[in-house]
Amino acid sequence: MMSDVRAGWRHSRLARYHVYDYAEWAPAGAGLVFVHDNDIYYKPRVLKTLVCRITSNGVVFNGVPDFLYETEVLRLDRALWFSPDGQTLMYVTYNDSMVPEYQYPWYGFDQLEPPPYPSLRTLRYPQVNRNNPEATIYVVSLKTPKFLFSHAIQFTSQVDKGWYIRWSSWLDEKQIAVLLLNRPQNVSVISICSSVHYNCQDIYRDETDGTRWSGLGSEPADEECGWCEGAALLAGKSGVFTSIPITDQGGVWRHAVQLYRDVRTTLTQGSFEVPTDGWPPAPQCLTCPGKPPDEQPDLTTDHTEYDNITSSLPAWPTSTVLPHVSDQNDSLPDLIYLLTFSLFVYPQECLGPGPPAIFLCTAGGVRRAVLDDGEPLRRHLARLAAPHTKVFRVEVQAHREARVRLLLPPGLRDTDDLPLPLVLHISAEPGGQLVTSRWRAGWSWYLATARNFIVAEIDARGSAGQGEELRTEVYQKLLSVDVEDQMAVLSYLRANLKMVDGNRIGVWGRGYGAAAALALAALNITRCVALLAHSYWTERYGGSEASRGAGAVWRRAGNVSPRRALIAHATADTRAPPHHAMSLARALVTAGALYTHHVRKPL
Repeated sequence: MMSDVRAGWRHSRLARYHVYDYAEWAPAGAGLVFVHDNDIYYKPRVLKTLVCRITSNGVVFNGVPDFLYETEVLRLDRALWFSPDGQTLMYVTYNDSMVPEYQYPWYGFDQLEPPPYPSLRTLRYPQVNRNNPEATIYVVSLKTPKFLFSHAIQFTSQVDKGWYIRWSSWLDEKQIAVLLLNRPQNVSVISICSSVHYNCQDIYRDETDGTRWSGLGSEPADEECGWCEGAALLAGKSGVFTSIPITDQGGVWRHAVQLYRDVRTTLTQGSFEVPTDGWPPAPQCLTCPGKPPDEQPDLTTDHTEYDNITSSLPAWPTSTVLPHVSDQNDSLPDLIYLLTFSLFVYPQECLGPGPPAIFLCTAGGVRRAVLDDGEPLRRHLARLAAPHTKVFRVEVQAHREARVRLLLPPGLRDTDDLPLPLVLHISAEPGGQLVTSRWRAGWSWYLATARNFIVAEIDARGSAGQGEELRTEVYQKLLSVDVEDQMAVLSYLRANLKMVDGNRIGVWGRGYGAAAALALAALNITRCVALLAHSYWTERYGGSEASRGAGAVWRRAGNVSPRRALIAHATADTRAPPHHAMSLARALVTAGALYTHHVRKPL
């Protein structure tokens, strides 16, 4: 029961809780578990007065993730799970006592009357080659509420306390599956632990050859909502479902597999990738792409229109009449099929290129009903101008191509001679994918429609969706090969498209995208740049020696002059702390570069 909700670190929320700090119902019965002051409590019956305390060491995080796990590893606001029958609770504790503290000013602008002086807030912020939080999984039986004893799960001798617990899930009432990752992130292990003592057995191990990070388990692809209700792996009575790199047709691609003890069953194959944005939480469900990427056209022009508004929803399940949804959604390349093996129907979620729609389909693929046609959104968009979209490929190296999408102002034709400014949008982190068929409206949409800018988005080395080799080629090569590809595409656009004004090219990004934007500015390609990390992220992509290369990056700041850079950051940004921006500003001042520094109120 929340009110006055405000954003927390990244996936958590600050709010006025009228009853509990965090609460979750048991899947069976009237039980309730909640977290208060980092301790876990269990209430067998909500209407009774009995409250059972499970933990009493609130100095560590019990059942809720710390900063590092919430923002990068789990990307969730909770770390506890009931067994399917509700009789056992699994939770994770995070001991941050040895993690160094980071202090940042807090001005109290969230209050009606801000204090006259700022205060200092602290955050346990692990950095490269410093102590990380220690994560431990506990299991407690809830059958006798007055006598609750937690049991720490001990993994095999190959797993030590420094490993990350990337995910955990119940297989059934007596077994759990855990995805583990070592700190250098070159070894991943999936273990199954069985009651009563929850002895663990490693059922799959992925160890790299030093040229990539371990790719076992799905990864969240959406920066804003993290897993978007998905999961790194899906556990059920029939085993563990996840995605792993598999060699197929001359390349390495992420495919869906089923694992159980010593048996591995490959569920998908081919030169495409199963989406890595997480497995749906419903039991016995599998997320698959609607069309492999290699079947999508290399060059498309999408004149988005929103004239076709769907009619009212048909009655279900007797109706066989499907109301018309816009023609642009009739043959969608970006579909998500939630396959329910135990039923005869499944929901089909169409995510683009038009506004999202959800259909109910039979096992034979026939659409029987519309569950959500997005009519209010379509009606609103029908009154707005929409950008034209062009998707094509550009060769950046021998036998290597980058996917490019251009958002063009409404009414612009290929034959127009009037050159327009171009803005390059760079993904916020490696492994992202911008050039997809999913519908989304954001700042790029605004720049194309309201400001008459051409917006370019590029998927090259370091991006997802085109194989593991392309995704992991930036391993320990950040701001090098990926920036080279961005520069090659920009040079191609400037030389071959008359509509692009080669003297007015800008680039913007946030997070890692900001660093890539600055690197492009130093290469004398762009006219302006807008710049909007910790141990897990840095050691994953740069290795344990990544911090030593930071000085070389700052020394390149002199190449920005006399161009203009905008650095924007918030004083309470914990994911990219302000001292990063201050270090960059100092390097720019030392180099005599011209830049604008914008400090936002605490966020």
